[in-house]
Amino acid sequence: MTAPHAQGPSPHALFGATGKTDCAGTSIASGGRAAASALLTTVGAMTFPPPAVPLFVYGSLRPDMALWGAISEHVIEAHPATLRGRLFWDAGGEWPVLVLDDAGGVVHGEVLSLRPGDAVNRVIVDEELRYGYDARWLPVATDAGEREALVLVWNRATGLGPEIPHGDFVRATAERS
Repeated sequence: MTAPHAQGPSPHALFGATGKTDCAGTSIASGGRAAASALLTTVGAMTFPPPAVPLFVYGSLRPDMALWGAISEHVIEAHPATLRGRLFWDAGGEWPVLVLDDAGGVVHGEVLSLRPGDAVNRVIVDEELRYGYDARWLPVATDAGEREALVLVWNRATGLGPEIPHGDFVRATAERS
């Protein structure tokens, strides 16, 4: 696995939640309103939260997948994108997990531009991070070039099922039907 990409503000700060990050850029749920308001000010020349947050989705948050309905009304735009890594089924065979691996294949998904706010925060934090994902800023490839996006990455070597060799959860789900 590659080292975490330490750029960008805290994922919690972007989505309006309380929290902060460690030096590696991974999220640490803590703090309170005072900690959150300290993060939701100005960093350099940018004010947070921004009007849109780029989120790379590769599984259940993709259009027409299980959790799409929870965020679709907050999506400003979506564009096809890829990321270097490996995609696996979780140990239960229901959800995809992304493992960073520069030598691995390509993971297919979309970059969503999301309006920050409580509803998006609940999906990202409550439905994803509590299940063992870390939110990290990583470069993703789009037709318009490379850009930084928030990516939910599997954070441990356990809980992995079979690999999805082509790196496309939508295709893998269709192949199971």
